[in-house]
Amino acid sequence: MVTKEEVKNLTLMDDTLFKEALTHPDNRNILKYFLSCFLDLDMEYLKKIKMEVNYESELRKSKYQDKKYRSDVLIVFEDYLINLECYKIFNLASLNKSINYAMRIFSTSNKAGYKKYNKLKQLIQINIVDKVETRIPKKIESIYKIINEDDLSYTILKENFKIKIYRLDIEEARKYTKSEQKVRWLNYLKARGYEERKRASEGDEYLMSLNEWLEKYVNDEQTKEFYGKWAEEIAIDKGREVGLKEGRSEEKKELAKRMLTRKYKNSDIQEITGLSLKTINELQKEI
Repeated sequence: MVTKEEVKNLTLMDDTLFKEALTHPDNRNILKYFLSCFLDLDMEYLKKIKMEVNYESELRKSKYQDKKYRSDVLIVFEDYLINLECYKIFNLASLNKSINYAMRIFSTSNKAGYKKYNKLKQLIQINIVDKVETRIPKKIESIYKIINEDDLSYTILKENFKIKIYRLDIEEARKYTKSEQKVRWLNYLKARGYEERKRASEGDEYLMSLNEWLEKYVNDEQTKEFYGKWAEEIAIDKGREVGLKEGRSEEKKELAKRMLTRKYKNSDIQEITGLSLKTINELQKEI
């Protein structure tokens, strides 16, 4: 569980921090720099164009399980549709979800009655992943397209549909030479706290600027308050999903107290924590 004191030591692989940092209006040029590195696009070209950045901030989210607010970062400009995702743990379910998101975005990108199918937008999904628990290549960059199994040289849609996966969980990350900027980003994303990020960003004006912004952001009282409440919502909803049949008694009691302060029914608290109604009533008196 993330406490207020631990917020400043989060890595950018934290899903919320990743999305908040890259989509904040103050950081539009940093987002463009990110895209220039991972899409191999000219930064000067990106600086001149307008981007539509779609992401509903989780800071205004009420429930962990409210899927309509757990949206992707979707960036639209000219002929591009860019979907950004990060996964601290990347397993088969994550891979399937990633593919599902990409297909959904691509298939719904054109309005009803659209007839110019020879001029489709390019859908590129960028997944930054760590701790891989499914079968994907043991290399930093993997690119997936739609191919013909009898002729691997033939790619359907060519550049119009592409999923790119970047791994942080192998040592090769520090030796990767395809793009120095990509290496910086990968190391920066995994760096923990201000000092580590400072070392990873040294010499890169965009990353140094982002580091200063992050330092102010994670120390903001609203941000710290959000992370405390958000962690509680995750714990409560996951508890509801699987039940807290195991675990230490004190942990169950602490969760029960938080649920009581949020006006959960005693019967729901009993179901999730496994505590007796008598114990829950006693905890109520302590609040």
